[in-house]
Amino acid sequence: MVTKQTAPPEVESSTLAPPFASFCEAVRELLDETAADKGYQRTGLTGPNPVYACVAETAGGPGHALGKIINKVRRYAARGNREDLVKVAAWAYLVWCFDRPDAGSPDVPVTVSERSSREEP
Repeated sequence: MVTKQTAPPEVESSTLAPPFASFCEAVRELLDETAADKGYQRTGLTGPNPVYACVAETAGGPGHALGKIINKVRRYAARGNREDLVKVAAWAYLVWCFDRPDAGSPDVPVTVSERSSREEP
């Protein structure tokens, strides 16, 4: 499900533990600056992601993104490159923001009932 997209919540990095703040900064940089440099997303974290939306609409959901997560996890397990973990987090963030019933409101936390309603019987 891909619908209207809006800005994700801002996280005050000064309130985070140093290693976590560094990790979040690496994810933000990948999602914001690197994506813009590659032409994937020109509006940064504060705007819609037309490439993600197009692929998700074509594929009928987040399958491509989930496949990228699996690939990066397998690659990390084989090579131990921490950048792959940052990419896992970035792809997970995109799914979290744009493939949910309330897509377009990434600041709304995922509830337990939402998680359990998507679980298989």
